[in-house]
Amino acid sequence: MDVIELMDFFRVNPNYEINTNWVVITGAPSSGKTTLIEKLKELGYATCSDISRELIENRLNTGMTLEEIYRDEHAFQSEILAEMINKLQTIPSGKLVFHDYCIPDNIPFLKMLEIPVTDEFRLSSKLYRFKKVFICEPFSLEIDGIRRESSKDQLFLDMEIENIYEELGYSVIRLPATDVNERIRTIQANVSQLAELENLSIISQLIREEAAAIDAALGEKLIVPEPIAKLEKVVANENDESIEDQFERSRERILRIKDLSIKLRTTNGLQELENEPAYKRKQMQKDQQSSESQSSRFTLRNDEGTEIIPNSSFLHDNVD
Repeated sequence: MDVIELMDFFRVNPNYEINTNWVVITGAPSSGKTTLIEKLKELGYATCSDISRELIENRLNTGMTLEEIYRDEHAFQSEILAEMINKLQTIPSGKLVFHDYCIPDNIPFLKMLEIPVTDEFRLSSKLYRFKKVFICEPFSLEIDGIRRESSKDQLFLDMEIENIYEELGYSVIRLPATDVNERIRTIQANVSQLAELENLSIISQLIREEAAAIDAALGEKLIVPEPIAKLEKVVANENDESIEDQFERSRERILRIKDLSIKLRTTNGLQELENEPAYKRKQMQKDQQSSESQSSRFTLRNDEGTEIIPNSSFLHDNVD
């Protein structure tokens, strides 16, 4: 889906969004976010680099100058947006990925450049829903071969980046301008459950694929309750059951419903179910009944003091 198709889609579906397991690491220039992303990559996390910087570097490598690249600011920012959308469509939404900037970050830069924020930027910023957003507080501004912002621009972007994410409904987490390892510890403390969600997303997909295979084998789609959409919420469950156990129970429940649906479609399926005891359908073990009576053959009498007498008058060996 390109930007034009995306805009047409949003005009029909203005509230559409894709829930993701992604984390955004953002901040003004010289805030250390790229260093932080590289450190996360070293630690084994999946990352997505700054697409706008990559685009600029690629243009410089072809011999273009910064003046030529920025000649048409609006067209260049639109190109950055298109590259972002194309790249993000290749990343699984359920995978834990740390992004160096993302689509909403385009808007503060447009404001800095005094370029009108058109629908393509405003609507596309709502396309993906992130799990966490971290803003790196800026260090002293360092000028390199790509940056062109001033110290005033740096402070403006720091404020506007936080504003745009808050407007989109995020509770941003600010990372003080400290050592990268301290920032890493803060991030890990806040995203510890997201790695579990990534595994659960994979399990959910496997369950869906298994259900789809059964549907295909039957030649029609079965009507099955859909617990999968609620499974992400199990992370917040405070009981003692592990997340893996909860997923396994959900999977078993889906397969039992599938088996039941298949059986009901057979000629004698309903009759077989009616003839099968409930404890067998629920896969329960029936307790063995003792042949010895559990009823006492004694009774209490307290006409003249408490006395235990044999042969209870309420019990008879011979039942009429």
